[in-house]
Amino acid sequence: MPPSPPTTTAANLRILRTFHGALILSIFLYAVVLKEILAPPLQAPDALLATLLGVLSIGMIVTGVAVRSRMIGRAYQTLRVKPDDLKSLNQWRVGAVLSAALAEGVVLCGVVLYLIGKPVRQAVPFFVVGSMVMLLWWPQQP
Repeated sequence: MPPSPPTTTAANLRILRTFHGALILSIFLYAVVLKEILAPPLQAPDALLATLLGVLSIGMIVTGVAVRSRMIGRAYQTLRVKPDDLKSLNQWRVGAVLSAALAEGVVLCGVVLYLIGKPVRQAVPFFVVGSMVMLLWWPQQP
């Protein structure tokens, strides 16, 4: 039987920050692992694939902003008045995990580009943008 979710704002914040920190750490680990992996031979630059992954990444960020405004924003309004409202705590937790996963997805697009043989200069922007979004979306106290 899985443990029940925490029922206080402070406990949720601690868990969300730990989860978020682990995802940020994984971004650095991706870079370390990719540096050690010999990339396949460089292919002729295919702008279409990089463009498609860029559009996908923008879509993930826009979706993350929408999730944050709808789920986290509404939860914050309720939690400021009633800090231990279980429905709002759950909504906050789900919104934070979804938005962090979407930001991590941006970085993973860069990983994919590198692993299929694209130059590092095409993968780095995905790492930078994904990392910045993760830092901007650091869980805050409601």
